[in-house]
Amino acid sequence: MLLVICFVVFSSCKQLPLGTSSENSAEPSGSGNAEISSESDTSSASDMPVSEVPIKEAPPSEPRLYPVYWEENNFYGYSYGSSRLIGFLDETFTMVVEPRYTSYSPIPNPGGSESGYYTGTNPDASFDVIDTNGDVVLSSEEPLSPYDFPQKIGDYLVYSTEKIDTGDRTQTIYNISKKTEINFDQYIDLDNAYVGYLGSVMIAVDSETTKTLSFDTETGAIKTYDNLNIASTYGSVSGDLMSATHTNDLSGYLSYSGGQLEWAIEPRFGRAENFNGDYAIVTTHEGPSLGSYRIIDKQGNIVASAANNLNLNLWACSTKNMFYDIHDSATGSGEIIVYDHKLNAVWGPCPGYTLYEDENGYFTVNTEYDAEYKPQKTIIYDGEKEITVPYEFYLSERLKNGYYLGSASNLVDDRNYIYPPIYTSENLILNEDGEIVERSPNTISVQGDYIWKRKGSVQGYTDLDGNWYYRESAYKMLMD
Repeated sequence: MLLVICFVVFSSCKQLPLGTSSENSAEPSGSGNAEISSESDTSSASDMPVSEVPIKEAPPSEPRLYPVYWEENNFYGYSYGSSRLIGFLDETFTMVVEPRYTSYSPIPNPGGSESGYYTGTNPDASFDVIDTNGDVVLSSEEPLSPYDFPQKIGDYLVYSTEKIDTGDRTQTIYNISKKTEINFDQYIDLDNAYVGYLGSVMIAVDSETTKTLSFDTETGAIKTYDNLNIASTYGSVSGDLMSATHTNDLSGYLSYSGGQLEWAIEPRFGRAENFNGDYAIVTTHEGPSLGSYRIIDKQGNIVASAANNLNLNLWACSTKNMFYDIHDSATGSGEIIVYDHKLNAVWGPCPGYTLYEDENGYFTVNTEYDAEYKPQKTIIYDGEKEITVPYEFYLSERLKNGYYLGSASNLVDDRNYIYPPIYTSENLILNEDGEIVERSPNTISVQGDYIWKRKGSVQGYTDLDGNWYYRESAYKMLMD
């Protein structure tokens, strides 16, 4: 899901017909208050105590890990303290890694898909890489660099570590099957290089000399280039073209074919985004149209041009060959329009600075404020249906059943009938009509096809219908 978050003052989303044409829960924040009736606090699974709800057997699914958390209470002589440790369940919800890590992160493939490997950080800042069986495939005594993220490409893991005392950075290429590191010292100073990923090929550019290296992870071929004049590359792509900047400060696109890295589209643009399907966003770099947006195809041909409009702010949607613009409207509020590759409007305009998209299409979530900038209500709009909730709501994700997962801040909690009322920040699940079907002061998060939730001292995983598949105490001392 693509997620761009900002705030906006607006009255309502316009109910306009759509035209036709030829990419962990958010923390509650903000201010304001609203009452939520206890009648809305329903349970989708059962009214019986959580500890008595039956646990179902998980259906067959692809191998993956699900994090589980233990709170560990410690006595320090004069006070109690609490720390959280993280372990992992496999796809059958069987514990395969006892909680021992302080944090974790999935490792992606080029393009962002899950690789089936995860990093787990130990209390001393060292880390392990774990597979879907819960087995440790490598360990490092040095902590991960905070400026780089591990990447899996082919049968290799690429990661950066950083010494705590000196800050020196080391970049490592590790062969998972052979359990060996690949040394590039004779070719390039990898520790001081920009690294990008073009399909199964790793590209490294020395930040000082601009010497470039390509490493084909399928064939093992390593090649260096002294005349490509690449200043930097951009990110990780699963396709056949990668955006890069030339030493002349213009941008174009690299390709890798026949064991050779080359400029497929010569650098001639001021800005060149990676391709979104068959098309990419570029900007002009000279003349009266300086900075204007263009859409190009994979041969570098311009297929659509936008007028030189400083209010235009064009970005690629997660949906292939679709793009969107967020700009200030004539009334001063934000406005969103989605376009096809010919820049024909296909959705909107809708007031707001936030565009979300999932398998069901596009939608916005925006909060209305009063003159003192206190939140009054939040409107969720998908181009056809508009729902309104009387509080500030921050969306985390729209679930596969169409429900909305997010957080709300400064709610008036009237469930305990206490006067004066208690103001609370809670995580919520709303149905398609904006009614609360789940609420908790603790985090609710989506992991694969399941929802991790905590109720009191109990934590576990449920499906979208509220059926439990794993449940245990969140406190380690209760398990001992």
